[in-house]
Amino acid sequence: MQFLISPSSAIGFALANGNVGSSLAKKDDLTNTYLSIDGGVTWTELKKGPSYYAMGGLGTVIVLADSSEETDTIYYTLDYGTTPLRSITLDQKYNVYAIRPTLTAKDFVFSVMVEDPNTSVNKVIGINFNDVYDNICDINSDFELWHPTGDTQEECFRGFDLVLKRRLAASQCKVNVTMDIFDNFTYCVCTADDWECDYNYIPDASDPTSCVPLTSESTEAPHYCPSGTQYNQTNGYRKEAGNLCVGGPSKYYPTVMDCPNTDGGHAGKKGWIAALIVVPFVLMILAAAITAMRSERVREALPFLKVLPHWTAGYSGVSQGGYGRGTSLMDDEDEENRHGGDQEEEEDKEFSIQADELEDQQIEDLNSQDHARVSSPSQQRKENLISIDDEETNDDDDFDPRK
Repeated sequence: MQFLISPSSAIGFALANGNVGSSLAKKDDLTNTYLSIDGGVTWTELKKGPSYYAMGGLGTVIVLADSSEETDTIYYTLDYGTTPLRSITLDQKYNVYAIRPTLTAKDFVFSVMVEDPNTSVNKVIGINFNDVYDNICDINSDFELWHPTGDTQEECFRGFDLVLKRRLAASQCKVNVTMDIFDNFTYCVCTADDWECDYNYIPDASDPTSCVPLTSESTEAPHYCPSGTQYNQTNGYRKEAGNLCVGGPSKYYPTVMDCPNTDGGHAGKKGWIAALIVVPFVLMILAAAITAMRSERVREALPFLKVLPHWTAGYSGVSQGGYGRGTSLMDDEDEENRHGGDQEEEEDKEFSIQADELEDQQIEDLNSQDHARVSSPSQQRKENLISIDDEETNDDDDFDPRK
């Protein structure tokens, strides 16, 4: 079942499936197809039973087909249903599932989408209404003026008066789809019907056309109201949504008021609140940064921190000037590791000095026992070579070639 359609090119025209009654019936045997040509103010039954439908030619051509069962008939009307529907017979029965104007709702050519119940093959059937008219409509004699409210007399709706052109139902002529269907548009003066109660206001029990404040906050100044500025103080009324009326009684419009507080009422409080939030946050970040820079592990992982002043290193003790550096902010583990490293370094230095002294003592003992100078390994190797050369020379002196 298709829902309501109202093309923008056919203002005021609408097609829908529905029923007469207090509620919408969802049964096909209770549903019919209806047409409105005055913006939904009145409806006319166009066809029995639910339908698929489409509209073209600025609303002057309407095409329909049964949607609840197989059909071989396409219905249409050229006079808004004032006379019985005309029909077109197809070559067989189909399941119709859509009807569309080929291009836009201004077009006179329609496409009917169907399915063959025997083969389940989908088809598109074209219907052309361009040649059903003998003449073109005359703008002066073949059209009537109408208002969206349904009345032909001048009447305001949503604060404006709109007059449109509509082809007469009895005029069997083809409309020029490029014509301007708007005849006149004017703004209306506001009346009590154009207003409703504003937020935090309710209708007065003694006078439903007046609005009274619900609480005392309704008349208070806005929270932010800087000195030297103004604000609109509601009188309890506001225009209906989409209403375009102008003027009218002044009691419905807001009153311009001066801001009562020099600091806006809350400017000073907002500044103190911002300070209370931002300052502790900045101090926390600064403390965390200093703590991190005083950690040996952090300074080793980030070498560029080593160039920072010594006060960031966090070591304790007495400086050359006699002033203490203060207690380090390192944790106990970092403090223990640092002192442990210094102790190991001192032990290594002491062991090295003892080794050097022992080596010197051994050298002195050797000199006193052998009455000879103990030379370095390179000099010892040189003396050994000289001794070997001397022995070879002595052997050569004892050799006699005559023996």
